Amino acid sequence: EVFYRESGGGVTFSGGEPLAQLDFLRSLVGACGAVGYSTAVETGAFFDWQAGADIIEHFDAVFVDVKHMDPKEHRRYTGVPNETILGNVRRILKTNGNVVVRVPLVAGVNDGEENIRGLCAFLADANPVGLRGVEFLPHHALGVPKYARLGLPSPHAFTAPPPERTEALKSLVRESGINVID
Repeated sequence: EVFYRESGGGVTFSGGEPLAQLDFLRSLVGACGAVGYSTAVETGAFFDWQAGADIIEHFDAVFVDVKHMDPKEHRRYTGVPNETILGNVRRILKTNGNVVVRVPLVAGVNDGEENIRGLCAFLADANPVGLRGVEFLPHHALGVPKYARLGLPSPHAFTAPPPERTEALKSLVRESGINVID
């Protein structure tokens, strides 16, 4: 309690997918609110909106990932379609007033200009009342040593785009009138 009060910090729910455990999440968010702690959630937005809509407005901040705008490419890399995700992002932007859209940026996967222009068009069309901005999260290989320790092969060989590529994509976002969060 002293730490939270002195730092002005709060509790961030991340995962996996925190919205996959709605009853538990509601309980924790309610308990945090009762003692005055701010709350945030990091979500991939792949959840049943009808089941979880009520909790979105209770977070002080929502960080939501958009991995790929193309439905086929999204399914190829994540194993799930993006229609539910994009529909939930649209709803989150209308429900919560403090939303950051994050793009986990992977070279050769989702760092193309067409993908980022598609994201910008989607966000503009969504009438994003609550959008604070877009944040790029360049891929990292922090999980690779874990696989090695377990004696397992790494499931992929993804890399981050070069910094100049990331900067060019940030410029595209800014040109579309959307704030970039660094």
